Amino acid sequence: MALERGHNILNAQGKAAFGAVLFLNRPMPIPDNWQSIVQQLNAWALKHEKDSTLYEEAQSILGNLTLTQVADIFYQNAAAEMVNLNYTAWSFKQLTKDEQSVLCWTQLVSIWQIIGRLVRGGVPAVVHFLDVKFAPNSAIGEQDSETTSLLVAIIKVLEPYIESEDVLARSLYSAFLNALQQMQQRNLNYD
Repeated sequence: MALERGHNILNAQGKAAFGAVLFLNRPMPIPDNWQSIVQQLNAWALKHEKDSTLYEEAQSILGNLTLTQVADIFYQNAAAEMVNLNYTAWSFKQLTKDEQSVLCWTQLVSIWQIIGRLVRGGVPAVVHFLDVKFAPNSAIGEQDSETTSLLVAIIKVLEPYIESEDVLARSLYSAFLNALQQMQQRNLNYD
């Protein structure tokens, strides 16, 4: 993660000085790391910012809610979610679909930023995912799915955005998705 952001190691011609990256271990959140909890809580808040079901019970009792009451209810729900996240197991297979999605977006951004350091100046790059945890079933000749493999899960998370009319997602991540899909066709058993 030392090269993730802000460190462009360039040669005298202003091109990437390195042409390969080895992901020796699958980057997963560190247990009890508040940064991971904050990322998950932020994703929860964005997902629930317009969720009127959070306020239904209070509304049935109090009638129309004031802005302060809405803020208090949202805060209480966010605090409950934070406690829940603090006790969430961070084993990839145990995460819910929503938790896996948030984790995939977080990890794909980090991975893509590192790969981006390698292609400065149009330099071709070689990327190796060495940790068997990236695709544990493929390592034993079986198929991986988005519930067993971070790489397959990243493919599944990216595909709808790249296939849609989301220009930003296409410009940022279509090359990454293409590279993962090519890698998957070569040596990742994928379902």
